[in-house]
Amino acid sequence: MILKIKKRKKEAVRGGVVFLMAACICLGQAAPVFALDAAWSQKVEITAHRGDSVKALENTLPAFEKAIESGADWIELDVKETSDNVPVVFHDSSLKRLMGQDGTIREMTLEEIKKLHPAASMGPGYNNVKIPTLEETLDTCKGRIKLNIEIKEDGTESSDFTERVIQLIRDKGMTDQCMITSFCYSVLEKVKAVEPYLKTGYIRSKDIEDFSQYPAADQFMLSIELIQKERVDQIHSLGKKVTAWTVNDLYSLRKCESAQVDDMITDDPGGLLKLDDQ
Repeated sequence: MILKIKKRKKEAVRGGVVFLMAACICLGQAAPVFALDAAWSQKVEITAHRGDSVKALENTLPAFEKAIESGADWIELDVKETSDNVPVVFHDSSLKRLMGQDGTIREMTLEEIKKLHPAASMGPGYNNVKIPTLEETLDTCKGRIKLNIEIKEDGTESSDFTERVIQLIRDKGMTDQCMITSFCYSVLEKVKAVEPYLKTGYIRSKDIEDFSQYPAADQFMLSIELIQKERVDQIHSLGKKVTAWTVNDLYSLRKCESAQVDDMITDDPGGLLKLDDQ
């Protein structure tokens, strides 16, 4: 059973008290209160995974607006390249799940992509939602929320794709508001060579024996399975931060608290924590 934890607004994230509800309701018992470490709850950041993908279609401007409304600190989003070399925000390798048709972002021009409509299976109310460009996303979020921009490499992108993403961030004056993340370490090395002051994050679902061997990473984005206090302490000793993904339940939240991570990526930023108003 996944036990959802809720928060009302950003101040609630800092409050440090959460409720375990679903299991107790099933047993006919009053929900007990669990107090989080106050110092940790004051500083830990919340990242909305592909925006608030519970309240809107993932990786779209409405999802990003909902994430901002939720009080999240960051939005995590994914960037791919069109056939006419425009960075757009999209996660999947195929258009099938979200758009209901075969093909890939890389095979289509921006004009063609803007004509697409979300698949009916995505739910009602999404018919007019469009795949946004990275530029549209930057314009929407500038000065409002920080952006974790994951560059997804599959071998089809142009050789200067990463550089053009960086230049777009520069042109918008958002270098201090963005971070580039990737599963591919060479992307981070490229970022640091082009723009040393732009923050980077190395995404990992497998363990690393020695985190000091990855100097181009300012932050490590570890799957929840990798979150352990000793591992987090090792990264902190290097002066670097740790993000945990994906945190959607009480067990994961408690694991993050115990390890003292710096940031949690969640699908439901508005439903992660709830302050006890009493």
